Amino acid sequence: MPETKPLSGATGDPVDAASTEALAGELAEARRQIAHLTEEMAPNLRNLVAAHLRHETDQEALSDHLLALTRKLEEMTRERDGLRQELDKMTRERDSLREEIGSMRRSRSWRLTRPVRALSRLVKRA
Repeated sequence: MPETKPLSGATGDPVDAASTEALAGELAEARRQIAHLTEEMAPNLRNLVAAHLRHETDQEALSDHLLALTRKLEEMTRERDGLRQELDKMTRERDSLREEIGSMRRSRSWRLTRPVRALSRLVKRA
């Protein structure tokens, strides 16, 4: 039968039964502490997981809301651009009509018919 050597510690000294028993006791105590801490932490862990899930749900809802707002902004921007183009067109048309009226009032025929227009106003009032 092969010869068995006694266990040795970190220093190379043989580990006796009392040391082994003490280490086994420490190991058992450490395992009890781990089990106790695990029990204490379990509700906190469940709460953290639940909070994380709520956060993910909230984040998805916010992302959806942001996407909807972005689309609405794009739609409103297109509408604004169309209205600006329409305003520009109407402004050009107004300016053109003002110029046409000014040109008409500066014309010789307009100046020559001024007395006729004034007489026409007097007749309408009477």
